[in-house]
Amino acid sequence: MNRTPIDKRPNIVDKRKRLGDLEIDLMMGKNHKAALLVLTDRASLHTRIKKLSGKDCISVTKGIISCLKKINTSRDLDF
Repeated sequence: MNRTPIDKRPNIVDKRKRLGDLEIDLMMGKNHKAALLVLTDRASLHTRIKKLSGKDCISVTKGIISCLKKINTSRDLDF
């Protein structure tokens, strides 16, 4: 997998002062049959939750892209 461990992220992210540093998680339903995508801005704690059609990488990627397209950068990441 092409992932960066949490302890390797830039120090600025831990300060939670910069808008746009997102934390992304999946919440799995009973028996792992359903999934919710949870995107949280680490500075503002503004959170968007999206029900996914599946938990495979394509469904997760489409969900992330869908959420990111709705960010209105002219209003300080008011998604």
